[in-house]
Amino acid sequence: MNSGSVMEFDHGKPVEDVIYLPYGGLVATAGGNSVKIWDIPGGGKLLCTMESHNKTVTSICVGKIGKESGEEAQQYRILSVALDGYMTVFDYAKFKITHSLIR
Repeated sequence: MNSGSVMEFDHGKPVEDVIYLPYGGLVATAGGNSVKIWDIPGGGKLLCTMESHNKTVTSICVGKIGKESGEEAQQYRILSVALDGYMTVFDYAKFKITHSLIR
């Protein structure tokens, strides 16, 4: 029995949160001022780095927008919050930030 890790990611900073993204075998990690998207089937290749916060990102989650049927049912976004008081909404299918909010 192998007790070691199967795959490792070098986020570059201590990781505060990790989520598995719907569809495509992707994982997102949060740490430092960035959120990174990794491709699991691609051997853990880094696909994207989103650096939209000024302080440490403490939590990330996945949210779904749109209606329950049709193409819009698969429009997922990553929501990140950080110690800077901002929440950022990130469309990871297009690799772009769609909204930023401050509390």
